[in-house]
Amino acid sequence: MLRKYLLCVVSALFLLVSCDKFEDGGMKSASRRNIVGTWGYERVVRNDAELTDSVFAERYAHSYVIFERGSIARLSWYDAAQILQEEQTATYVFTYNKKKLCLVFDSYPLQEWQWHVKRLTEDQLWVEYAENDTLNYRIEFIKLKK
Repeated sequence: MLRKYLLCVVSALFLLVSCDKFEDGGMKSASRRNIVGTWGYERVVRNDAELTDSVFAERYAHSYVIFERGSIARLSWYDAAQILQEEQTATYVFTYNKKKLCLVFDSYPLQEWQWHVKRLTEDQLWVEYAENDTLNYRIEFIKLKK
């Protein structure tokens, strides 16, 4: 009897943990699978103000992030004329019960970004991060290809 009760309790705890969701949507248990793919910038908000079309186009409209299996991320920045401006490679990992997505860049000096994951589904990735004490960003990505 005790064994069945204990099995039920353990199963219920496992179910509760595995059903944990991100704040704005998406199952945390599917995060490693859903993150893989090419993500384009759909919307960028800086200090509660959405970037205008011209600012967005200059830095984000043609840029993207590729998350590969094996924890490698590739960020590519293109300008409004779609000319490559910069590429960066990073290692990524989910931390703090998958609430944060940490990217550690390969270039010297080592740089780390900590994105607070607000939503991660098959098609959408929403993150927030502070660049410093005065610059706060909310970025909404849309999956371009899996």
